[in-house]
Amino acid sequence: MVITESVTVMPDIYRMNANEGSDESAILIKGENIVVDFQGATLQGSSGEKTFVRSFGTAIKVEGTNIEIKNLKVKGFLNGLIAKNVDSLKISNSSFNYNFSSYLDFHQWPNESLIGIATLPQIEIATSVKLDSCNNFIFKNNQVKQNENGLIISNSKNGEISNNEISNNSHAGISFQHCHHNKIMHNYLDWNTSGISISKNSVENIIAYNSATHSKKNLLEKNILFENDFFPFSTDSISQNNIITKVAPLPDGQKVNSLKYKFRGDQYILRNKWGIYNFEYPAIWLREINDDKYTFAIFGPEGNWKIVNGNGFSQTSRQSGSMPATIVASKSKNEKSDLSLSLELEFIGVEFTDQFGNVNPRGKTLKFGF
Repeated sequence: MVITESVTVMPDIYRMNANEGSDESAILIKGENIVVDFQGATLQGSSGEKTFVRSFGTAIKVEGTNIEIKNLKVKGFLNGLIAKNVDSLKISNSSFNYNFSSYLDFHQWPNESLIGIATLPQIEIATSVKLDSCNNFIFKNNQVKQNENGLIISNSKNGEISNNEISNNSHAGISFQHCHHNKIMHNYLDWNTSGISISKNSVENIIAYNSATHSKKNLLEKNILFENDFFPFSTDSISQNNIITKVAPLPDGQKVNSLKYKFRGDQYILRNKWGIYNFEYPAIWLREINDDKYTFAIFGPEGNWKIVNGNGFSQTSRQSGSMPATIVASKSKNEKSDLSLSLELEFIGVEFTDQFGNVNPRGKTLKFGF
């Protein structure tokens, strides 16, 4: 589909497959002075796949000048939106959640900066929103969660990223390369593997009034930083006391002085092969092994769990309970290998959404395990 003029989209779930790779997209928005209001419509990619693990294709490509996209939902694609050489692009009140995601430790990348992954041969980097050479852009009041990368922006200046929740992405929340005079303000950037990654060739960017905790690393280089209780950095030139005199908060900037989740500390940065855990679906995590004692933590939404099956354990400290919980399981004396150990649990409780964007209704049981 090609959109060349302003349009209002009927709210619905549109299931569509885009060709694999980013050369083409399911929708192309092209032209000048265009406003596309999706009114909450969802573009759901990878139709026919049981989960979004094998997400492919690009939902939207944007070309032109002075284009506004709002009230959009994108899920199930490799890339949510790609824009190149678009001056005055505005994206607002939209969500780019549950697109492709996988976790690969930074030490497996050849470049310490996440920007380096964009240069790896024969690997297409999955990104919810990718902007290249897009000056005077605005990315505001959006949600970008449970993807591989949140925003990758290159060769762009005079942009604003504000009032967004960009979290639980398995690589970067926001990544800049060759970007100058942009503002990153009033955003939740927590629980990404890297909250903010700014390359050495990006300067004079303002990074202020954000929360960027529970991230493995943040690479900020020589830009204007803001320190508060939720931003784990310090700087000699700008402190809590004088930041307002240096950089005024935005008039409508959201306050980010409380975490989205109640858990605080590096011990709660939990990863599986799909990315960073968000505490919104039932999961069990091995926390400690002490001789034949295995300590597990159980997290999830409001509800109850019980153990329904297992292998290699002779007993557990508890058989059922509510969320969250800690249990200790004793390994059977005749069990030689840890590879055969397993616990199967069942959850029943409130409605929740899993790491792939699938909704489990209230009262429907779900099995999960170790």
